[in-house]
Amino acid sequence: MNKTVRFLTTYHLPLMIILSAGVLVFEIYDHTTDQHLFLTDFEFWVEVVTYGFLLPILGVYVLRTLEKNLHEREQANQSLDKQLEFKQKMTRSVTWDQLSY
Repeated sequence: MNKTVRFLTTYHLPLMIILSAGVLVFEIYDHTTDQHLFLTDFEFWVEVVTYGFLLPILGVYVLRTLEKNLHEREQANQSLDKQLEFKQKMTRSVTWDQLSY
């Protein structure tokens, strides 16, 4: 597994929380410099909900799905490796005694 993918799947929740908090801080800063009554601004709330909540939730969902799929892939690879080992042992064996370890 790639180091970047491993990092993202391991630390996806803290990364999304940091990203969400950063976006919220930026949006508040951006709207306070333009307008004094930013809390009543519809555009502010749309950006906060979209970039501060919906996209991080979607990111967590995608990264958890990736983590689940990678885990299932690893289990399938282990199963296939055991099957291959068994088949190779069967083809090398001539007698029943050679099949036992």
